[in-house]
Amino acid sequence: MMGALLTIVITLTAGTAMFGYVYSQLGVSESQLGGAIGGNINQLRESFVIPYASFPVGSRGNITLGIYNNGRAALNLTTVRVSGNISSVSAWQIGSVTFTHANVVVASNSGSQLCSTSTNVQAYEFQNGSPLTLGSVLYPLGNFTNLRLSIPDLCGFDFGLGSFSILAIGSNGYTLVRPIQNNGTG
Repeated sequence: MMGALLTIVITLTAGTAMFGYVYSQLGVSESQLGGAIGGNINQLRESFVIPYASFPVGSRGNITLGIYNNGRAALNLTTVRVSGNISSVSAWQIGSVTFTHANVVVASNSGSQLCSTSTNVQAYEFQNGSPLTLGSVLYPLGNFTNLRLSIPDLCGFDFGLGSFSILAIGSNGYTLVRPIQNNGTG
């Protein structure tokens, strides 16, 4: 009789311990799933368009992007990449110029890095003219902003006339690719 009672107590204790472990693992899984869904919702709410872009002809000047936040979340641009008819005074075949919050990177057609800056990218909004860095400004809903990116004296590259592609990435992962034609008026 005592052996049967001891077996029942051990079984109930082990079952309770197993139930507690499974219940705690369920809470961890629920938390991870909630975080993943929350991130996806923000990505779905992020949306913007670039109705126009202006390039300088040559290596001096600024790239100006008109950005309109038509999403349902505040926009925070983290990367702008320009690729297309970019030439170099050296023999390099330049494929793209990428502006991020940390630096500007010039890459070859094969994607290898040719040169980069080591300082923050200077960008300016036309509304207030104050300097900022990419990834540090939230564009409100329904807001149209002119963003001007300063081109550093880097690798001796020039923007020629012709076709370009602008890739812009928001902080939640929304990516926009827009073709643009540089006609030399920028």
